[in-house]
Amino acid sequence: MILHDRLPDGASIAPIIIASDKTQLARFSASKSAYPVYLTLGNIPRAIRCKPEQHPSKEASSRAQRLFHESLRIILEPLKEAGRTGIEIIGGDDLVHLVFPIIACYVADYPEQYLATCLKYGTCPKCKARAEELAQTTLVIDAANINMNSNAAFRQHCMSQDVAGGVFEPFWLDFPHCDIYLAITSDVLHQLYQGVFKHIVEWHQKFMDDGELDQLIRALPPCYGVCHF
Repeated sequence: MILHDRLPDGASIAPIIIASDKTQLARFSASKSAYPVYLTLGNIPRAIRCKPEQHPSKEASSRAQRLFHESLRIILEPLKEAGRTGIEIIGGDDLVHLVFPIIACYVADYPEQYLATCLKYGTCPKCKARAEELAQTTLVIDAANINMNSNAAFRQHCMSQDVAGGVFEPFWLDFPHCDIYLAITSDVLHQLYQGVFKHIVEWHQKFMDDGELDQLIRALPPCYGVCHF
């Protein structure tokens, strides 16, 4: 008996393709691994499904952003009340302490940074706004929720203010004592190496030859953890 015989008349099948790949966790753990699961639909032609350049539509991208924030909201929801009222925990000194768990650090590379902070891709999650303007993201989203009457208008208004237009309610909203912009850590690869050091080396290579550059690097004083080549 084929599958169609078991389904109601006129039913369609959406074959779900599941893939998993063991991934070594590089941060915070020496030997732990994770198993991310990838899902896609067999209805999508393989020539399109397997091409990374086939980007989703703006609406599909917005739905993915909302799914990310809603998922984190569900995961972190138990910490909200604990962050407001505190929880009693027995410490190593055998005394009961009132502990307040808060979001203090968000470790991610740049694509996840702008996704978490609801900023438009290409903007800085930390330094564009002055310290007193760090609430700008929520103000823009609130104004768009009130004044815009469609998802397209909402997205266009937010993007014009350098705010991602796919998220109506960030996961960190109303989280006690949380400033998501202060919690973002630097992405060493994309922001420090590629964003700063790589350009400095390129600038020096333009006004001195390789021999002079190597000589200057070798003349640097010894520093713990730094290798001189």
